[in-house]
Amino acid sequence: MNNFNVEKYVGLAIKSGKVYFGVEKIELSKNTKLIVFSSNISKNSFEKLQKIADIKKIHLVSCDIEKIYPNRNCKAIGIVDTNLCKIIEYGVNNG
Repeated sequence: MNNFNVEKYVGLAIKSGKVYFGVEKIELSKNTKLIVFSSNISKNSFEKLQKIADIKKIHLVSCDIEKIYPNRNCKAIGIVDTNLCKIIEYGVNNG
């Protein structure tokens, strides 16, 4: 059983202000370490995120962003905090 809660750590990153909201901001940022995207993201936006992840050699993680941050119509978040990214990646890979 997977007890890891990605939303909790993404919420922590948002509260600490160490995120970029939206595909365009993620694309322009130089220090994004992890990309979190919503499952209902458009095909074109997802393809852009895949290209960004390939170029920057970073991971993509699916998460229910609307549940964490309902006040924003955002489908992608770039996390810049290295330690939070490591925790999220470890949790996703190891449950």
